Amino acid sequence: SGREAVERAGGWDVGPGDDGNVVFGTDPVGDHIFGNPDEPAGFTPTFTDINSFFSVHVTRTGDVANGFDSFLPCDTPFDDSEVVCAGPGSLPQDSYLFGQLFTGGVVPPDPDRFCIYGLVTDAGTPWVPQGPFGFDFYQGAGRWNELQGDPGLGWDLFVTEVDPQQQPQPADSNARAYILRDPSKNLSAIVFDIPADELTGATGWRITADCHDAFFDPLNSGGDVPGPDPTGGLSPLPVDDALIFEDGFESGDTSAWSSTVP
Repeated sequence: SGREAVERAGGWDVGPGDDGNVVFGTDPVGDHIFGNPDEPAGFTPTFTDINSFFSVHVTRTGDVANGFDSFLPCDTPFDDSEVVCAGPGSLPQDSYLFGQLFTGGVVPPDPDRFCIYGLVTDAGTPWVPQGPFGFDFYQGAGRWNELQGDPGLGWDLFVTEVDPQQQPQPADSNARAYILRDPSKNLSAIVFDIPADELTGATGWRITADCHDAFFDPLNSGGDVPGPDPTGGLSPLPVDDALIFEDGFESGDTSAWSSTVP
């Protein structure tokens, strides 16, 4: 569930009624698209079909942040899941979580395709679609956090910012992404943990899921965004008061992560 994904990413238990600051949304099943609106998506697995998504502004105590870093270090698998980091920095105390949920497992990198899960915001210079790609998943967004699976190489998290000349440039970042899998429930999630200071000037966000071959052939490519296509603009950043994460990682007890909270 979305609540469980928030719990696992944050390292704290969401009690009844405590999720009021978490903004949840749903997305239709089977609504894959391709970047060129004149071409249907030909690659349509469940692991690129977003069925729900969420965002929340969080504040952690120092103990929680430090405990998380020591218990679940960057680029380390745990259970059926993984933590992937863009940089060497510590887990931020003030950050935003953005998640996307899927039916089925988020697979290891596809042997024939590049699979990219994104969280993009309008910090920086908004990206303008190029050529026939009117459904460019990143349009209107100037800063891109991309969890990328390359064939045979595993997962990496890259952060890019668009400059005033519409050129994407690498950006320093302490963002991280959590690949969360629950085979017992046939569910999975990608959750981005973005430091608040990397969202300066941002007002909106979009999550994306996409797999494509090296040639962007529509028969071998496809993905999803919330809503019918990305031309509808960005979702507003959460504005409610931040949630305070309770201490809990020092014990190493992750039993609450598989709770049955709906």
